[in-house]
Amino acid sequence: MWKLLLTILSLHKFINCQEFNISHLHKTRPKDYSFSFIPDNGEGETEIFRFINSNMFSVELKDYGVFDGGDSYVVKYKYKDKNYKDSYIIYSWKGINSNRFEKVGAIFFSVKMKNDLTKRKFIMAGLPTKLSNDTEDIFVKQIQIDQSCETPHFLKIFKGKTLFTGIFNQDSYDIDGIRLFRIRGTNEGNVRTTQVEKIAKSLASDDVFILDTPANTFVWYGDGANDFEYSTGLLMSKRFSQDRNAIVIYEGEEPDEFWNALGGKDDYDHEIDPSSSSFEIRFFKCTRFITHLGETFIFDDLDSFSDEILVIDDGNENVYFYIGEKTHEIQIKQCFIETKAYIETEPTGRFKNLEPIILQRGNVTKAFKRLFSCNDIFWDLRH
Repeated sequence: MWKLLLTILSLHKFINCQEFNISHLHKTRPKDYSFSFIPDNGEGETEIFRFINSNMFSVELKDYGVFDGGDSYVVKYKYKDKNYKDSYIIYSWKGINSNRFEKVGAIFFSVKMKNDLTKRKFIMAGLPTKLSNDTEDIFVKQIQIDQSCETPHFLKIFKGKTLFTGIFNQDSYDIDGIRLFRIRGTNEGNVRTTQVEKIAKSLASDDVFILDTPANTFVWYGDGANDFEYSTGLLMSKRFSQDRNAIVIYEGEEPDEFWNALGGKDDYDHEIDPSSSSFEIRFFKCTRFITHLGETFIFDDLDSFSDEILVIDDGNENVYFYIGEKTHEIQIKQCFIETKAYIETEPTGRFKNLEPIILQRGNVTKAFKRLFSCNDIFWDLRH
């Protein structure tokens, strides 16, 4: 036991004492396969199944694209690969308030579906085995998705018409028939229409919002919203107001009825992001055991990085240095030195005389929050 411990400690010391070449971080970034997997344009065949407690229901075509955060779903997607062979993606989508029975049910059903498609038997005590040696192999990819972390291909399937509800307590949230939805995105592969708390503080100048009331449906156009968000707002408003036209209002021209439905005027986020980033956003981290910067992908909330340091290049002219609450001094010093080196050796010259923006939990900026497209719910519910 002691020999094993000494070996691990020696290896740790060896890894951290090696000369670290910061230029490697400026080379082509690795890809997260599930997130970047886009096999077609989303024009394939789709079947959707919804899990409510211990029950499974087939979703009607008219409700495709609507996902309730209190439940879990399985989306079966069939498409033709480059050789025109049938291939499949099975998405397991887990709502933020979905219970464990629903989540487990969706995962087991997706496994069974894959086994059925590939003609395999599901063996509880071991690996699946093929029923027949002559069965032609069929490509089936399973992808698990947490609410608000949908992949571009998943969103593309629904052509920008995804609607995410049920983030807050349903009993107190919709009892008066008033709901507020935020629309954020630039294309069919990243746009989301997400239910938010129905108060004025939820508004943001950067986005489009739909306010649905028993009397009217409003499409609110923020000063910094883009044209795609605007057209999506008009399209999605038809889900709420099939028998009436939505009322389009621009920021600063709201009628009293609009504010009354939100419980009165209040301050909200007026900050507008730059129209686009010149470069991709990149995430790096230093762990407790290997205190060198390494590229990572952020798809969970920041709680999972409490003993790590995150370094985020926002693609424009900012680098954030986020310190987890359980990090140690040596880790912070080493990572900060490498972050400075990353800035100084950036090949495009966009970081002239730049200092990293140092942040900790409970002390983050609005611009920093916006970098985490898949953490919207995390910020809304915990900060």
